[in-house]
Amino acid sequence: MKSNLQKKIDAALRFAGRPEIFFYLLIWLMVLLMTGTIAEKYIGLYLSQKTYFSSFIIWIGGFLPVPGGYTTLALIFVSLLSKLIIENWTKQKLGTLIIHWGALLLLLGGFLTAAFSSEGSMLIEEGASSNYISAYHQHELAITDTTTNKDIVFGQDQIAADQTLSSSLPFTVTIESVCENCTITQRAEPITDGSTHGMLVANDMQPAPPSPDEAQNHIGMIFHVNGADKKTDGHYAIFEDMPIEQHLDAGGKKYLIELRRQRTPLPFEVKLIKFEKQMYPGTDKPRSFQSEVILKDGNLKWHSLISMNNPLRYKGYTFYQSSFIDGENTQTTVLAVVKNIGATFPYISSITMCIGLLIHMFLRIPKLKIKKST
Repeated sequence: MKSNLQKKIDAALRFAGRPEIFFYLLIWLMVLLMTGTIAEKYIGLYLSQKTYFSSFIIWIGGFLPVPGGYTTLALIFVSLLSKLIIENWTKQKLGTLIIHWGALLLLLGGFLTAAFSSEGSMLIEEGASSNYISAYHQHELAITDTTTNKDIVFGQDQIAADQTLSSSLPFTVTIESVCENCTITQRAEPITDGSTHGMLVANDMQPAPPSPDEAQNHIGMIFHVNGADKKTDGHYAIFEDMPIEQHLDAGGKKYLIELRRQRTPLPFEVKLIKFEKQMYPGTDKPRSFQSEVILKDGNLKWHSLISMNNPLRYKGYTFYQSSFIDGENTQTTVLAVVKNIGATFPYISSITMCIGLLIHMFLRIPKLKIKKST
């Protein structure tokens, strides 16, 4: 005899495994795909993905909650798994069983990709090396002691108005305002009150409407330094990719303050030996470009050529030739870097489902012959 708990579990599994549940979830998933694709035109690819696909809840009109992409895929996974548990599988259903497992593997790979994978870019000048990845979307505030080159980093969740940052610094930084996309305008008259420093003396920073193309946005912030010294304390402003570095003196040391893309250190470094590009005749449009690099990991040195169709793979990281930056005296390569521990799951899942379909068709042949003979 089954206990009441077992009966409740069986009832829940039978409800979750009903074909109607799976069918309606697929319809809702298609609605999300269509809505997110349309929204991409107005809010950009990244924000559209974050809102509709990489979310658990979507708020319609700001008050009505509906399942987001993560929740919908999780419910589809539960529905398929419940069907596998409660179904009375026989030899004739072997193909269908294998197809179900293939679909579960595909969803599991998607979960691993969303939870544990990362991507970013690496910029390297000719002759230089790099051992970190810069994120595409996350930022950080880095304060570097230039005498020791030690970074004190504050994450994006700490970069907010009215936030006070101190850590082990000999001074405190209080963020006064943050703009997702900033415009810099020149002041009619510079501020000479002694409490304003750096670029903020002759320029003002104001928020601008964010661009749907997130790469065109430049985050910036105005902050107040306190506890350094009388000459250094006051108001400052910095923004992403600031051409003139922002320094301040405190305790006899010089500190560099940067607002930059979040950096992920690598257990190895990549050195750019030479960058080459070929242009279409008579145009300034590149036809192909490639980077000759040396990967250094301890005593290991690995010479490689990264081109548009030839990535470099090492320790789970894949380096793709993405773009380049022309300088006055040197070239800078831009490599897209991806670490995806779920990359093999789509291949395994596709093969598994193909095998399931073939078995299902093979098992159906005798029945088709009987029907044809009658």
